[in-house]
Amino acid sequence: MEEVGYGARSLARLTEWSLSPAYFESVMQIVLAKDLYPKRLEGDEPEPIEVLPWKLNNIDALLAHPEFHESRSVAAVLLLERMRRKYHS
Repeated sequence: MEEVGYGARSLARLTEWSLSPAYFESVMQIVLAKDLYPKRLEGDEPEPIEVLPWKLNNIDALLAHPEFHESRSVAAVLLLERMRRKYHS
């Protein structure tokens, strides 16, 4: 979380995904970070990352945003929304 300038008091593992199982052995952990607080650490990022807070009840607008198109992020947000709907129904 330090890359975006936040720490989390609670992390919940949602799932794990592989990018391309036939070519890469690494897997990506998808987690839900809760109870965030500012935490900056010196990193190796070549440029600062712009953080845009977004309310979970406005996910449709995020998904429609023209600059929100990185496939792993879109898939993670859709997974989170699906889980939220299942939990709240």
